[in-house]
Amino acid sequence: MLYDDFHNFKSLAKETNSQKVPWRNICWLQYRKSNPLKIFYKTNYNDKAFSDFNIKKKRGRPRQRYFLPSAYGEKLSISEAKLKDLKKMCAELIIPKEHLSFYESLEASQVIRDKLPEPDAEEDDSEYE
Repeated sequence: MLYDDFHNFKSLAKETNSQKVPWRNICWLQYRKSNPLKIFYKTNYNDKAFSDFNIKKKRGRPRQRYFLPSAYGEKLSISEAKLKDLKKMCAELIIPKEHLSFYESLEASQVIRDKLPEPDAEEDDSEYE
């Protein structure tokens, strides 16, 4: 996938007035026959009551088209150390030949270089061979 294949869905959530559901924290989902348009959930097994959110059955085509902006305005950067390792793997043909042009076109960014610590002097590649 390319960087422009990733989209920002936060704007869609605001436009559709959707409920905020803590998906990452849910540990228990419950579906009830008596309430088919709601999903009940718990974020902690010790909670006594379930929280819920509505789901809607929609028929037909959507009336409104939504624009999804790209999640990134430009290609994401990688550190110099990672770039060096990737180019070494290309040279040793660990990375298949059909992907070499992609990896050879990568560039390390100055921003990333300034934020990431350099590898320790004691580190070497012998442990990976």
